[in-house]
Amino acid sequence: MCGDEVLEAWIRKRAKLLRWSFFAIFVVILVCGAIRFSDAPFKKCQTPYGFFYCGKYGAPHIDAEYLAFSAWETTFKIVGGAAFISFFVLSLWIRGPWRNDDSSDNT
Repeated sequence: MCGDEVLEAWIRKRAKLLRWSFFAIFVVILVCGAIRFSDAPFKKCQTPYGFFYCGKYGAPHIDAEYLAFSAWETTFKIVGGAAFISFFVLSLWIRGPWRNDDSSDNT
């Protein structure tokens, strides 16, 4: 067996677990951001105390909160996109026409 065949066998054996692991990562990052930044998206606004960042409900936020939101947003775009694509590819891999289905060969 060459390296490609070993990798393919490993993926076929663990495809369902990997697929749901990627989906769980996507959901965890989304939920963490939704809980932590429930007032997002932030935009620059003027308050009686100067310029701050305001959320969609009008609550003022400091620069550190905006930077944390920007970091989460970038992380979500990168990791979430990779997890979504991996979930989709593994879903196709599991249901692909090349999948060996031994249960139908019992003739």
